[in-house]
Formats: sequence, structure tokens, C-alpha cells
Amino acid sequence: MVAIWRNPDLESLIGGGLDPLGFTEAGIRALVDTYPEEAMQIEFKSRRDWEKETDKNNRKKDIWNVLQERAKDVCAPANSRGAVLIYGVENSGPTDGRMRPFEQGDPHKMIEQFRRDVRMWTSPHPRYDMFAVDAVAQDGATEDGFYLVAVIPPGEAAPHAVYGQGDRRSLTYFVRAEGESHIRVLSELEVAEMYARRNRTLEDRRARVAAVWSEGCDRVADYSGDIWVAASIVPAAPQDAELTRTAAREIEEWANSVTFPDSILGGFPRAIDYAYPETGMLVLTERTVVLGQAVAPVPTYCYRELHADGSGFAAICVQDGDPNVNWREIEMNSLIDAVAVATAHVVEWTTFRAGRWGDATVQAGLIGSNALAPNGVPANVRLQDWGAAMACRVVRRSPRAELLVRLDEIDSIRDRLVVSRRVAAQILQKFGVLEPAWLGEDGSVRLSQVPGPARSKASSWVARNGLTESL
Repeated sequence: MVAIWRNPDLESLIGGGLDPLGFTEAGIRALVDTYPEEAMQIEFKSRRDWEKETDKNNRKKDIWNVLQERAKDVCAPANSRGAVLIYGVENSGPTDGRMRPFEQGDPHKMIEQFRRDVRMWTSPHPRYDMFAVDAVAQDGATEDGFYLVAVIPPGEAAPHAVYGQGDRRSLTYFVRAEGESHIRVLSELEVAEMYARRNRTLEDRRARVAAVWSEGCDRVADYSGDIWVAASIVPAAPQDAELTRTAAREIEEWANSVTFPDSILGGFPRAIDYAYPETGMLVLTERTVVLGQAVAPVPTYCYRELHADGSGFAAICVQDGDPNVNWREIEMNSLIDAVAVATAHVVEWTTFRAGRWGDATVQAGLIGSNALAPNGVPANVRLQDWGAAMACRVVRRSPRAELLVRLDEIDSIRDRLVVSRRVAAQILQKFGVLEPAWLGEDGSVRLSQVPGPARSKASSWVARNGLTESL
């Protein structure tokens, strides 16, 4: 489980991520101890507030009903810096007296009703996560009680509005006051500025997507004439782009905790790479030794750029380059393996660093395949299967795929492989191949379609990652 939103200050208080695994009653108690009253990014709601909101008499159409109040509670932090909303905590008083969890009710049904209410009265609908946190008895046993927690990130589509009553359904825009706990209405000028910011954000994001891909490819191509598979990702809601000492440590710790490349078919050995600081990111690649001394990092068979803002770039060498030939052949299953591994890796990095919310743009393709042949024109590139079958189309330019993914739908290795498969299919179709035969639409690995020499390694990979074998 990956948190939908990252907030280091709140994470340090609760002792975990802002998700069902990281949130505990002890974490809620720590927030209550730290915030005697509500704050900019913390809102406490009593059980009575929930009961009032679910009272049928209060849900009828009126000038302003409790359903709109729920929508306001979600839209306001989405229009500012995000917040955590906790039901089951009183607004004031000593800590023990404020902790009043729900003692009855079905939390799943309650959350479902809350989501329906918010969806009915908001435009555009903010993305948020909501879950129950068990209450714990004095002896440490789990009680029947529970709290309800809503984690609301800053909205990437802000401003988010609450519908009014009546046929014309006016729009009202709320925001949590900066540095305060109360909610206020945005002025017309502020709303206009937020719409302009949304448009600028889209333009900046397109430029960022192009820069992460092109600069990563250029760094690889500057040092290597081989053919590489690369994948990049840029989240719609990035973290701080500055590479601080803390950010560098977190990036390196994550990079050391995962395997790259984690080859499904066993064709790419694990990298022995080192982290080097670069503007806004860490570069991870091999060291080059000159006269017995390690010097600047140079990509030889794998390369990564992990950005502080949650963007990422990963590349794997799939074929030695030969400037003396007019044809370059790439083994198709190695291509699929490299695309799957590189894509899954950068997606995993982004969900860890930026959180599992908002959209992200994924790109993947070949580097070095458009190098000039001896005759002065781009070399022909074709795919070859282990069975000696050829793909039906030859390309002269580096094929590239682009995909927009929703990070809140990615929660496991299988979800990441679903993205990898879609990206791989786009690249294969450039060569006239419909889809990767051994990657299923549901993220499964079809062992019966894996070439014989690699089937046992693929089976071991499936078992190691806790996936079920698909025949």
C-alpha cells in the first residue's frame, strides 16, 4: 500500500505513511497532542458532526445542506495545501477526552456514502483517500470502535467548486485560510488566478515531460553508441525539486532497497551502480576506471536518474551498436523485458516519492536506434524473435510510446506491469507486432508464451514477486 499523498511533517508525527498501514490510533493521538485545535492541514470532526450529516432531515434540499458541507470540507484543502480530516476526535479539551471513536456502524458503508455525497456536489471532483483506523483498548486488543480518516492532497485540477442549490446550480469555491484553521470563500480574482495557474501548470508539465525524456536520452547517447531501452515518468503533482541532503539520502535509500534491472527473463544482470548528485536529482550508474582510478559515471549497460520532485528516467542497454552495418536487429523478447522492467521501475519510484495520487506521464522508447549507417542514412532497425521470426516492419527512427496513467490505480507490481504492457504494445506496434505475447492485460506473466530458455527464470521471478502463474 502506497500513500495517496506525501507530507513529511505529518508522517513524522504519526510514525508512518498517510495510508491505512501507516495510520494508527497512536498516530491520531500524536496529532491530537501536537494540535490542541485544528490547524492548516489538520481538521478534527466529532462523531456528532457525522451523525448530523447523516440525519435524513438534514440531507433535504435547503439553502445549504450537509452534503454540500461535506463537499466543502474536501474542496477547501484540495484548493490549498492539502489536509487530513479525522472523524472521531473532538475539537477541544484534554487528549483522552477528545478521542471519541465511532462505537457502531459499518465503516465501509459510511465511507461509500461519504464519497457519493462529495461526488454529487463537487466540480471537478477532487481525488482523496478515505479509510477506517481501529481503536485500541487499554490492553492493546482491537476494540469494536474506529475512526474515519480522509487524506486530501492538493488538487492538481484546482480550483474545485461546490455546487449550489436550484436549477442553475451556482459554483462556490472554498479554501483553507493560509496558516489558519478556518475555511473561507475565494474571491472572483482568486478563482481567476487559480484557473490561470491550472493552465500554466499544464504548459509547465508538458515542458517538464519533454525535458526529463530528452535530457536523459542525451546523457546516455553522449557516452554510448549502443541501443538502449529507456522509460521516463513525470507526475502531475511533483514534490519539491530541490536536491537537499535529506532528499538525496531518501533517494539513495530507496534505490538501494530495490533491484534494478529486475529482469523477468533473467537477461539483464543487476546493476552495480553508484549515486552521483546532479541538479535536482541523483544519477545512478557504473563507475568508469581510468588509469586505475574511478572517475565520472558513464552508462555502460544501465542508467537511472531519480529526481527529487518524483520524476524518473531509467535505461537498459539491449544491443551493442555497430556503426559499420546498415541493419540493427533487436531481440524482441529482450525488448519487451527491458521495457517492462524500466517502466515498472520508474512508476514505482514516482508512487514512492510523490505519492499515489494524480496523473503521471510515462514515456518509453529506444535510444541509439536512429544512428547513421555507413551509407549516411539512419540504419534500419528490426525485431527478431528467439525462434528466428522477424517482425513485419522495419523502422529508421527511434520508436517512442507515451501514456497517461492514474497513480491512485497503481498499488502493486501487477498494476505496474499493466502500465508496462500498454507501453510495450505501443512500441511493438511500430514494428508491426500487435502486443507482447507473454505479458497479459491484467499484468500477469503468461509462462506458456515465454520462450523455453527463459521460462524457468520467469517462473522464479513470478514466485519471488508474489504473483500467480498465468498459463
